[in-house]
Amino acid sequence: MASIAATVAAAEPDMAAEQLKDPSVTFRVPCPPHEESEDDFRLVVPLADLRVLVRRPIRWMHLVAWGILNCHGEVHSSAGVLQDRDMDIDALNDGDEFLFVVNPGETELPLNFVHTRTLDKGTESETSSSDVYPDPAPLDRDSVLNDRDGRLCVFSGYRQAHHAHVLPKPFSQQAGALQALSRDRAFAIEHHLDPATTITMYLGLHYLMDSREAFILATDDIFLRDGDIPQPAGPSCGTASWQTRPQPSGPTNTFIWQILPAHMTGIPHIVRPNERARFRNAASASLPSPSAVNYVYVAGMLDLYLDKNTDSFKLLSRPVSPSPDNKGDSVKRQQCGDTVRHRRSRPCEMDSIELLFRLTHGGRYLDYYDAQRKLVEAEKICAIDKWRLSLPNTDTGET
Repeated sequence: MASIAATVAAAEPDMAAEQLKDPSVTFRVPCPPHEESEDDFRLVVPLADLRVLVRRPIRWMHLVAWGILNCHGEVHSSAGVLQDRDMDIDALNDGDEFLFVVNPGETELPLNFVHTRTLDKGTESETSSSDVYPDPAPLDRDSVLNDRDGRLCVFSGYRQAHHAHVLPKPFSQQAGALQALSRDRAFAIEHHLDPATTITMYLGLHYLMDSREAFILATDDIFLRDGDIPQPAGPSCGTASWQTRPQPSGPTNTFIWQILPAHMTGIPHIVRPNERARFRNAASASLPSPSAVNYVYVAGMLDLYLDKNTDSFKLLSRPVSPSPDNKGDSVKRQQCGDTVRHRRSRPCEMDSIELLFRLTHGGRYLDYYDAQRKLVEAEKICAIDKWRLSLPNTDTGET
């Protein structure tokens, strides 16, 4: 009897720990056989988060698998049953496990962040020819870059290039969306990469994206439909002049602003979860490439939910030593009470926004941003010189 009691007592903590565990589902994506790791990409996603992110979880899994492998397939249950893409989120249960099965004939080719175009270290910033931006990736990986490279993104800058975010100006104009983003600019308008088509992020939203608490998702007919994303719910968290999304006619691009409320700490809600911006002219050069935006979204999902899979994560990232500026930012965020996530179990990834820049600009943004910064500094010096020359001559002639 004593041994039985001891066994029950020993089991109670484990049972309690199991009860405290958040209900979640597991999604496994196979690692390509020709890569270094033999482990699957295993994502463990809390059901509460998944309900905020999407209504059709199987379509979401297709999107995530495409972002990892750049190929198509089907989603099966752990018992091998093919899953309907239109399955509702309410059909999921705690502990469900799903596996992505690549279609026959498809080639899995995960995009390694290293295999994006980078600036030649021996190149001066004033040169802008594409010939000086060698691609370190093998030729057989060019298709991965080209498939996701719409070269249509225009960005706003925040202090440094790696802090820039994809928020085109139509977010605050044509679609009547996210008016709060057009206010409280982080710095002067002349620091924009393209003031005509971009806006600067409000500082809190910049932190939200960097901490993987908010995302922008471009929907398309392949993976997601308009009804796949929950409609905005709850009171308006924007400004008093908040407007309802218009319903434009004709072809449109839909961009979803996703926020995970359960992860937000120390930052006020600025927009409602799952707000959507719809653009009347889907061919506008100022709109981001949906493929590039979707890939960066998937990179954020991996960063949040990839479960103790360092070897597989290395295939999608490159180690980056934090710069002194980044360390300073972390200290400031701690002082402000913002949550700073430490990823000790996996290497530091390339910033997802830097990846989006590289996918859409082939690395040339580095040259462009540097040139614009130098131009602004030169204009400031010129303005100061003119101001000094305009001052009255106060020389009294004394020696």
